[in-house]
Amino acid sequence: FWKTMSAVDGHVTQGFTLFTIGTVSNNLQPARPAIQAPSTSDSTWIEGGLRWLNYVATAGIVGALTLFYFALSAVKNQPNPIAKARQQRLRQNMLGWAAICAHIAFLAGCGLFAWQMTIVQASSSSTTGWLSQGFALVASHWGNLWLVRQALLLLLGLGLWGFVYAGAESIVTWFHLAISGRVIDLLIVQALAGHALGSGQNELLALSNATIHLLASGIWIGSIIALVVVAMPALRKGFKDAPDWQPIRWKSFSLLAALSVCLLLITGLYSMARSVASPDALLTTAYGQLLLGKIGVVLLVGFCGLINAILVHPARILPLMRRLGVTPNWVPLPVGKLPRLLVIEFTLGVLVFGVTGFLTSLPPPRGAE
Repeated sequence: FWKTMSAVDGHVTQGFTLFTIGTVSNNLQPARPAIQAPSTSDSTWIEGGLRWLNYVATAGIVGALTLFYFALSAVKNQPNPIAKARQQRLRQNMLGWAAICAHIAFLAGCGLFAWQMTIVQASSSSTTGWLSQGFALVASHWGNLWLVRQALLLLLGLGLWGFVYAGAESIVTWFHLAISGRVIDLLIVQALAGHALGSGQNELLALSNATIHLLASGIWIGSIIALVVVAMPALRKGFKDAPDWQPIRWKSFSLLAALSVCLLLITGLYSMARSVASPDALLTTAYGQLLLGKIGVVLLVGFCGLINAILVHPARILPLMRRLGVTPNWVPLPVGKLPRLLVIEFTLGVLVFGVTGFLTSLPPPRGAE
């Protein structure tokens, strides 16, 4: 009976190998292992929940910074002082939300470390204490990645709060790059600690693919989360005294969302090909079934996003529908309102990360069985 913890993603894998010495018996029966395999249901729920929280928070950082730098209008472009004040507040709140997400991800990382320590303690036959095993875990490959990730999250959180209080508009560009650019480093570390590098083949391509996959999901779903949590309440209140306020550049946001969806599908298919060994592994294992469920939810999110894009940019779809003989009576959505379907898209997006959290808490089915 053997049991080992992966140095990449921290998963505990176990099994037993039957062998004989001497003459092989025709009626060979496998002996019952002396060490019983522990129940994995509680482990899956706890680890999956922590990973879900981590994915949502990480996507929240990426989405909020994407909106701040690429989709929110500049303060100087607003038509009047009231609109300028509203836009300034919205941009500060967006950075504040990114900082809050960084702190949430940091706490989720602490929870994952504590849970990993519990797994190590339960799986080890050593009588050494928690402190010694904690140092051993930190010194491992998984622990090194965890330390770098926590340091990046701490730097991001403190730096973004500094932007909020000092005024992001007055901070030089290089300092923005020094702080916000660490998001890419965070995604690379996250990819290094995932399933992408588990097979040991084409590791550089797998790492790049996993990083782009995390970035695309953060840009798309993370931006939706930031719109619902930060922008929607601000827009409901702001247009009462500033009807000329132009907060969001919807064209830029739609272009980023469409690009991220394409990248998400391409990188997701590649990851599935690396993680799932065969069609029966996709259909009969818990990992494969969760993966199919995730694909279904992503398609639902994409459908809602398509309808939202039509509501925001009807001029782009109306000519095509008229050529097909359909004459809808849509009018552009007022700039002060967000599509109601955005809330559904938000809910399904959070569900996608929930499925991903439980998916990554399971070892991928790519073994000989």
